[in-house]
Amino acid sequence: METHPVFTNGANVNFVQVIDRDNCRVVTWERGSGLTLACGTGSCAAAALLHKKGLVNDTVTVHIPGGVLTIELGDTVIMTGPAVWVFDGSTEADKEEKR
Repeated sequence: METHPVFTNGANVNFVQVIDRDNCRVVTWERGSGLTLACGTGSCAAAALLHKKGLVNDTVTVHIPGGVLTIELGDTVIMTGPAVWVFDGSTEADKEEKR
């Protein structure tokens, strides 16, 4: 879908599977990045839609490749989950580059 001509700027896509009323699985493809370990925005949106359709309860556990998120749905949407270090690196700037 990322390269489909109808999406001239690309597209982020969430693939969602309902496991039961308390759990779902979300896998996210982000334009320019590919598969991601997590997407909080996509997970919240998926949980909110499933809740609106009556497929999940007010609190749902979202299983993502990078771990687990808890989404509480009501008048507001509250996401709880871990923040983990996934990369460490360094780079040197081009010395000829103008600032």
